[in-house]
Amino acid sequence: MTTTKKDARDRARRRMAERMAAIQEREKANEADLAVVFAASETLATAERRRVATIASAEEEFRQASERATVTRVDAFARMRERGETVDSIAELTGEPVGEIRKILKNGGDAATSPAETVGAAAGVGVDGRPA
Repeated sequence: MTTTKKDARDRARRRMAERMAAIQEREKANEADLAVVFAASETLATAERRRVATIASAEEEFRQASERATVTRVDAFARMRERGETVDSIAELTGEPVGEIRKILKNGGDAATSPAETVGAAAGVGVDGRPA
């Protein structure tokens, strides 16, 4: 049986239609996957923003707690010194290195002029470390 031009064109059209249908299905699937990728990327970006904000908040909370604790320690060490304790005896009692206590006392001043009342009051902490 011989193939006529009409039969050949019909066959070519069917093949092209099949090919176009496959291309359209592939493009549809690609579009769906791209939507998934874009949504996942946005989820990741949102999680990253939350992580950065959470870390910044934790850092600020730590900084404030550290400042309050430092002021409280300075004042407690200074009061102990005012009662006649030596740096060595304070170190022995607290387990802190002598050099650390000297540094704290030197940089912190005495209890009467330390920033404890100013900083502590602003932070809601009294000079004894308890809530004001």
